[in-house]
Amino acid sequence: MEVIVKDCKSHPSCPHGPCLMFERHTSNGVKSGKRFYACSACRDRSDCNFFHWADDFSENKLKQWEERIAASKPPFTHDEYVQRRTAFENLPQHKRKYCRTCSLLILKDSENHVKHEIIDDVSEEQIHQPTTLFQTLENKKSEAQYFFSHKTIEFVTSLLKKLNFTKVVLIGVPKIHEYLMSNKSAGLTSFLMDIDHRYMQFFGPEQFCHYNLFNNHFFGGKASTKKFKEFLTENNGEKVAILLDPPFGGLIDAICFTLQKLNRYWQKANDKSSESVPIMWFFPYFLEPRIMQNMPDLVMMDYKVKYLNHKKFGGQAGSVGSPVRIFTNISASSVVLPKDEGYREKDIEISEVHVDGSGVDSEGEKSSNALNVLNGQQKVDCSR
Repeated sequence: MEVIVKDCKSHPSCPHGPCLMFERHTSNGVKSGKRFYACSACRDRSDCNFFHWADDFSENKLKQWEERIAASKPPFTHDEYVQRRTAFENLPQHKRKYCRTCSLLILKDSENHVKHEIIDDVSEEQIHQPTTLFQTLENKKSEAQYFFSHKTIEFVTSLLKKLNFTKVVLIGVPKIHEYLMSNKSAGLTSFLMDIDHRYMQFFGPEQFCHYNLFNNHFFGGKASTKKFKEFLTENNGEKVAILLDPPFGGLIDAICFTLQKLNRYWQKANDKSSESVPIMWFFPYFLEPRIMQNMPDLVMMDYKVKYLNHKKFGGQAGSVGSPVRIFTNISASSVVLPKDEGYREKDIEISEVHVDGSGVDSEGEKSSNALNVLNGQQKVDCSR
């Protein structure tokens, strides 16, 4: 099957926003013409079971899904979450509690959290770094949460600073957002966009919006879309970059389609129709051919991205190291890889892309065996 890449605002919706349209292929790879709607974010129907044939979506089905969408919404609005956080911060630390079971800051309703997993004595540092409070989501196909190591955060932020960026849009990159919020001396302002609504409790509308990358859906509607577009606007020498770290099992074609939309937003906001917004996309090197099919202007850096909570992509990833790289349209000549992580000047290379679609990274690792294209959709052997 393949995803039909087009604007999906008019499509029926599930709790994750407008669904994508797919077309089934026959066993020999021929398009069948049979199209259906499915969730944009969840490839596993146990996570979201929205599936309806494009020519068979009745008013009754639409009403049923509208009810499910309403039931799945967060218990509070973004503004209400901000008010709760303010009240929470005014509590003495020994009274501050966070319920990991409900993913909620507890005010005076502790009686509703009996037998739940509670974190006591929540500090100011934890409030500003909510990833330390959360139970991480580990569904590699929709909401996988693996957080950058400190060295990776330092490399990325120092590179952005060196290149004179002043603002960064962070799509699914919460650890860098937390770092920048706590380190104003870094000189970078950040705006986090994530499908995980729990961040609404900790960051206001000027700092965060609930967002689905795969269908470019802003859950906060026009208000959060406006905040995002305002952040994209470059005034008085400001310079914006977009960073994204999506789940590796996500649909590459859909991601690229969204990035093209975000680029048009940036162009319109800054009257730069002949330029492209700077992008840094964190993704496995062996998916390079699929990215290049959609966005040939991106190149792959040799820097190996490390994660704190991933045994294969962390500091103990073995002799080969993490397979995650940075795909970017930033000039390679501007990048100096960190010597304290073992890089030498000769390591600053751009990956070679072969005519047959396979790629080789700096250590000669073939990507053709790691990537299989099955009926128009990537099949990824990857633990995220």
